[in-house]
Amino acid sequence: MLSQPKVMLPNPMVVENRTLELTCEAPPSTETLLWDHDGSVLVPGGRVGLSPGNRTLTVQGVCRDDAGNYTCEVRNPVSHNRSRPVTVTVAYGPDAATVAPPGPLDWAVGAALGLTCETGSVPAPRYEWFHNDTALPGAGETLNLTEPGWGQQGTYRCAVHNPITGLTAASRPLDLRLWEMLSQPKVISSNFTVVENRTLKLTCEAPPSTETYCDHGPVTAHIVPPGPLHPQLGDNVTLTCTANSFPAPRFHWSHNGSDLVPALTSAVLSLVLRGAEQMGVFECLATNPHTGRSATASVSVALGPGQQAGSLSGGAIAGIIIGTLVGLGLLVFVFYYFWGQSKRHSKKPVQTGSRTPVAPHGPDVTRSGPLKEEEVSYSSVAFRAGGLQTPRPQGPSKADTTVYAETHITVTPDPPPAPVVGGAVTLTPQPPPQLSLVACTWYRAGDVEIFTLRPGGSATLSHGPGYTRRETGGPGCSLRLGGLQPSDSGPYTVRLGMPGNGHSISVHLAVLEPLDPPAVTFSSDTMLENKTLELTCEAPEGAETLRWLRSDSILVPGSRVRLSPRNRTLQLRQVSRGDAGDYQCEVQKGISHIRSRAVAITVIYGPEIVHIIPQGPLALPAGEKVNLTCMADSVPASQFIWSHSSHMVPAQTSTSTGAVLSLVLMGTEQTGIYKCCATNPRTGLIATTSISITLGSGQGGPSLVAGVVAGVALAALALGGTLAYVLFRHCRRKTPRDSKEPPQVYENLPPPACTGAVIQPGSSPDPTYQTLQLGAGDLYQELWS
Repeated sequence: MLSQPKVMLPNPMVVENRTLELTCEAPPSTETLLWDHDGSVLVPGGRVGLSPGNRTLTVQGVCRDDAGNYTCEVRNPVSHNRSRPVTVTVAYGPDAATVAPPGPLDWAVGAALGLTCETGSVPAPRYEWFHNDTALPGAGETLNLTEPGWGQQGTYRCAVHNPITGLTAASRPLDLRLWEMLSQPKVISSNFTVVENRTLKLTCEAPPSTETYCDHGPVTAHIVPPGPLHPQLGDNVTLTCTANSFPAPRFHWSHNGSDLVPALTSAVLSLVLRGAEQMGVFECLATNPHTGRSATASVSVALGPGQQAGSLSGGAIAGIIIGTLVGLGLLVFVFYYFWGQSKRHSKKPVQTGSRTPVAPHGPDVTRSGPLKEEEVSYSSVAFRAGGLQTPRPQGPSKADTTVYAETHITVTPDPPPAPVVGGAVTLTPQPPPQLSLVACTWYRAGDVEIFTLRPGGSATLSHGPGYTRRETGGPGCSLRLGGLQPSDSGPYTVRLGMPGNGHSISVHLAVLEPLDPPAVTFSSDTMLENKTLELTCEAPEGAETLRWLRSDSILVPGSRVRLSPRNRTLQLRQVSRGDAGDYQCEVQKGISHIRSRAVAITVIYGPEIVHIIPQGPLALPAGEKVNLTCMADSVPASQFIWSHSSHMVPAQTSTSTGAVLSLVLMGTEQTGIYKCCATNPRTGLIATTSISITLGSGQGGPSLVAGVVAGVALAALALGGTLAYVLFRHCRRKTPRDSKEPPQVYENLPPPACTGAVIQPGSSPDPTYQTLQLGAGDLYQELWS
């Protein structure tokens, strides 16, 4: 039977992203060993590793979810047993700190107020509060202001420190403004009974500390000068947008329906006219963020007379159009004249045993009997909302009357692509009716006559009960309907009257209502990373579909992207820095669609990846200059502080991405650890890095350099003196080799001490001289041996 195993844990608290290691002391007869975390069996893989025999469990890169109870279970064929659970705590944080309630905060003098510092941290962090950057001792997680007075106005922030992780976070400053409680105001008037059409004047007696009245507006906006404007090329045009609003409104300018690039949000728009592309309609949108109301104003800008370079005048354009229409009319007249003559001479009615009439209100032709001479396929085209519908061609048919050519009605909207409210539309029978046409009559809703047009030399137009003064007749029995309204939708029929015969054609007209642009609303355009972003689309009534876009890419529901019913609200969970960009919503109704203005969302994160360029450690020679650049990945840009030996060192250059510290190394007092601290004022997070700087080999400071120089100089002098002495001695002892006769001083030289021949007593002088000559040679030879 197996005894109870035991889990050994050196430290029950492990820091986030570190490594956790547990050991199971199991009985010797254990055959199988399993690890369990909060009731779930752990298997090796990813961050979880097991030693041979599973005795040791290793979890790398510990995260917060790894906290909990761990047990090991041992088994053999006859028994099993489980250890007592050990509790592992994961230390993390502190996360970004925030102060609740958020600021800016307006508060009454003397009213109790509690400020709470909120953060995520295990274990609980140490809290520190600051008022106008002065530390407030004794405050914990909540700072209680029991009776705040005027001296307690200002900025408050909290800092939290986790002693286990060593991390520190600080909140954004909160602005606290104190106000007196207002007494009741009073409305006074000289007369509370006013005659109609007279002036009423009321005065509000308000307390002295009153700051504002009710927010209002804007109701209307105006652009000065009002326009239309006709400046010359090269002129400087200044447009000023005004709106009656409290507080002051925000302004947004657009040109011909498109936002100005770059975006302009001031009340004044200035531009220098360079060409026709700057002409058109300039619109100003004034918005009050407090009331949520907005107002627009627009002005038309066109080039003055004589400035339409390279364009035709209105008279020239009208002449060209009239000439073109007359020419086309003559061509049509000639064509149909000769075509009618040829048909009149060659036309032979087709007859059968029984006559079958053609339906007066449709293109269907009934065939009776075999068709011998010709076979014709007929089809009709009907216009419907969404496109053209073409019935199947009918089979060959034969009739005993003249068959009209295939006809339909074309719908030409102005402006294209579809008839919209406020626009115009032209309905034209195709192909154009024959010249023998007696009359054409247009009907609305099937049988309500609009007008009857009788062409000819003296064309006449008679109005019916369906005429609304917006209908006009045109060439080819066309109907032009202007000032379209939603009620104009429905069927329209034209009856073409021929001598002794006639037929009708119908079409259904659908008038679309233009969509108002939607608007995206949000609580804030800046989001902390890993928070939730929520956007709402205020869509116009009647919108059929709605979709969301980020940087022109369509967003679809997923793990982090959630859409409300009908897609009105977009929720993006755990926002990451890749989610920053321009967000829009697009609404569609029929073939009409429109997008909202783009809303730029910024994701706040960092600082991360703090590093110093060049990388250390650095060993520099004395006198050398070095530039240390501290950089960090952060939005918004981090604020940098340099320090050396716990003393702040001012940076010489600061940019949006880093701070540069310039040093000239003069001695050992400038060596050591240089630390860079990067702070994000929005997230409250702090990140640090450091670099070590030492003097290079043999760079012991100025005294060492001087000693080396002195030593080298003395050594050079000693060596020079020695060489001079050796040369001098050498020159003194050197004798000439080429002398044929010995110098006479040879007789006066003393005899050599160590070498040469010895003179024997009793010898004659000559041999002695000769011997001296030989001895001199021996002496010379030995001196140079």
